[in-house]
Amino acid sequence: MKILFARRGYSSSGGAERYLIRLVSGLRDRGIETTLLNDGPWPAEKWPGNDLVNLPSGSPAQFSAAVTRERQKHPGALLFSFERIPCSNVFRAGDGVHAAYLERLSGECSRFANWFRRTRRRHRETLTLERQLFTENPALHIICNSNLVARELKTLFSFPEERLTTIYNGFTPKPWQADERETARQEIRTSLGIPQNAPIVLFVGSGWKRKGVEPLAEAFRLLRNQEAHLVIVGKGRLKQALPPRTHLVGPVDDPRPYFLAADLFALPTLYDPFSNACLEAAAFGLPVLTTDGNGFGEAIGRFPGTGEVIPVPRRPQLWAEAIDTWVGKPHPTGALRKLVDAHTIDRNVEETIALLTKLI
Repeated sequence: MKILFARRGYSSSGGAERYLIRLVSGLRDRGIETTLLNDGPWPAEKWPGNDLVNLPSGSPAQFSAAVTRERQKHPGALLFSFERIPCSNVFRAGDGVHAAYLERLSGECSRFANWFRRTRRRHRETLTLERQLFTENPALHIICNSNLVARELKTLFSFPEERLTTIYNGFTPKPWQADERETARQEIRTSLGIPQNAPIVLFVGSGWKRKGVEPLAEAFRLLRNQEAHLVIVGKGRLKQALPPRTHLVGPVDDPRPYFLAADLFALPTLYDPFSNACLEAAAFGLPVLTTDGNGFGEAIGRFPGTGEVIPVPRRPQLWAEAIDTWVGKPHPTGALRKLVDAHTIDRNVEETIALLTKLI
């Protein structure tokens, strides 16, 4: 049996890439042949499967068409796609449902901005491919990384529940010692000019409008705790000046020292199917504050005491109150460990392999 994987782009630090490498390694150990259909940037030496085929890809629609043509050369193969390709057998909805994201975004934007956004080629192409994939493919099975995504598919597209499987994201950090955490706390605070005893609230992510840097920064203006500092790791655009005690770090290759140095993780995202950054923060022992637009909130619900889910719309006052409450709490080490143990990358891969074996 052969499985074709379709994936655009490549990032050496990407969560989807790490997941795919582990998944394909597990399938290879079971004697299943695998081929990657990519648009060029994936290094051949990084692909653990059998073959790597480079396809033209100027846009999502062009890549979809190229994959459809290439698939005809592999009769009987199962097509597992990370992209919206209407002829897929299995689709991993790691980015969620684009129509649901635009619907949430419309609640925070003007009527003109919403109209203009829907006229843009990228959004129109994505919505068209999504509609074709979800409504015109009776053989499709979808892997959701949260029940949030599964509900959206059922609500917006009447997608059959029996062809939906929720498999949560996984992350397994390299172990660290207490002295590594202490070193990171001292070095990060010294480099940013933060007092050694000051609590750090950490944000990690790019695409700041969606992920909520500005509501978080505004919440910092309202804090009762005037000792806390906000550290922002990633890249994005801002429309307003940041408040005092806020530090822009920019993108980094390895955010591990910042996770180890922080005391609390905050992600006021408008929409995230299941934020890997939140899972990484929990793995490094940080309580997590996020919204009910983030599928990671389901993990907090299953493991009480590991953080708080704050409803959308993103009101700075609510976020300020939550930060004030959590910044002085002792870390819920035991509960966080249970959450992380339930969301390892090995569990994720094994559940995916079990589903693929069943479908094959």
